[in-house]
Amino acid sequence: MSAPPLFSVVTCCHNQGCYLRDNIESVLAQRFPSFEHIVVDGGSTDDTRAVCARYPHVRYFYQDDRGQCADLNRGFREARGEIVAWLNSDDYYEPGAFERVARDIAPLRRGRLVTGGVRLVGEDGREIRTLPKGKVPFYRLLLHPRIHSIGGRTSMPCQPSTFFHWDMIGRIGLLDAGLRYAMDYDYWLRAFLAGYRFLYVPRIFSNYRFHSASHSSRGWEAFMPEWTAVSERYLRALPRRRRCAAEWWWLYIRMENALRNRVRALRGRGSAAGDGR
Repeated sequence: MSAPPLFSVVTCCHNQGCYLRDNIESVLAQRFPSFEHIVVDGGSTDDTRAVCARYPHVRYFYQDDRGQCADLNRGFREARGEIVAWLNSDDYYEPGAFERVARDIAPLRRGRLVTGGVRLVGEDGREIRTLPKGKVPFYRLLLHPRIHSIGGRTSMPCQPSTFFHWDMIGRIGLLDAGLRYAMDYDYWLRAFLAGYRFLYVPRIFSNYRFHSASHSSRGWEAFMPEWTAVSERYLRALPRRRRCAAEWWWLYIRMENALRNRVRALRGRGSAAGDGR
């Protein structure tokens, strides 16, 4: 029997020490035989360092505040594991995630990223809703901002529920430090164009926390300008044949969305009639 793979969990933290304990404990709760947890502190002035000091297994690195991407890229460079995971300081894993990922990201499938669902939780950890997600077709991901703008069915992988082999970093490079909101979106598109594909596992791998200091608390519309810029940049770079295919996909998605809205409207009318309204 082959040895279990080493997981490298990279966490960046800037003044979110109050959430970091849940993050670290969720990695320990995996009870996986081989892992490392790298925490990159981007200039925190709270108790982030003290929280990490309570956990001898944490590899703690401090650097001046140069932004989230700079912190994550430092963690990726420090990673020694075969499988890399990116878990922001305010998020935390569900038990058993590593065991399932290790099985599905076997060495024979090195061209795969494994992604699962995510549970959205509030500041106190109470569930808001679950996003089971699904398969990740390239063109649906490429057109994500357009689809989001019409309320369509998107396929953006959940960043804290996505895992990949370290050799992908060596092949496609580090995160684009010029991005604030769309660094994961850019990275997934870059992986696609390098020949990688997503393997979706119908299981909740992580909990994504909404709170007043998180990027997501500003609403997804805050992400839209960067999402759009990234999407259009990759779209323009495609060969003409693939750009045409993307536009055909966009036509299909609009038709799909119109049909879904029509079905919902009909169901709503049926419910209202059944209630005697």
